Order: sequence, then structure tokens, then C-alpha cells
Amino acid sequence: MSSSFRSVASRSSVFFSSICLVHCLATPFIVLAVPSLSVFFSDTLEWVLILSVVPMSLAAFLPTWWKHKNLGLAVRFSAGLALVLISQFLFHQHTHTSLSLQVPGMASMAIGAVLMAYSIYKNNRHTHVCDVPGHVH
Repeated sequence: MSSSFRSVASRSSVFFSSICLVHCLATPFIVLAVPSLSVFFSDTLEWVLILSVVPMSLAAFLPTWWKHKNLGLAVRFSAGLALVLISQFLFHQHTHTSLSLQVPGMASMAIGAVLMAYSIYKNNRHTHVCDVPGHVH
């Protein structure tokens, strides 16, 4: 992949992750404050965000990671991805009926999004300071 595509994928991934994070944190407050706005925070929007965040994050992280293979970053990114997916598939199914699962679901989604964004940032940052002769950037 070209470096311009990786740059666009990286920026898009951080953008979508940020929107996802804001959505996850703001939705309960907005729904409680203005019940008529709850229509705009539907399951469809959550699925669109998940289906945008996951592929864009993978496209931003993997091509650069293959050059360096920093295991710590891969573990953080994988943990973040797992948290996002687990919170969407496991917690999301029960949050409409159980208030006690809303907080852990939102927390795991937020932590996962932050871990993924942090891993992509550190991965790209490592590329700019890498001076290993065999690595082409």
C-alpha cells in the first residue's frame, strides 16, 4: 500500500474511533436529557460506527506494523479491538434491558477505542523515528 493511503487510513481510523468514543460516552446523557433525541442514537448508527472503525483501524495499523513487528503494540491494538467487539456483541445485547450492564459496556467500548487509537498513533510515530537499515518507509 502506498504511504498516502496509509496516512488517510490512519487519520480516518482515529477520526472514526473518536466519533465512536464520543458517541458511546454522550449517548446515555443525551438520551436521559432529551428523550426525543433517542431516535438519532439507534442501533443502526452503532453498527455503522463499528463497521467503519474496525476495517479502517486494521488498514491503518497492519501495513506499518508488518515492517516493525512491535509485539507490545500488537497486543494493545488486539486488546482494544477485542474490547470494542466484545462490548458491541456481548454487552450491547443486554444494555437495553439491564442498567447494570450499560456502564461496563460503555467503559469497555471507550477503553477499546482509546487502546486502538493509541496503538495506531504509537505505530505511526515509531515509523517516523525508526532508523533500522532494512526497514523501508
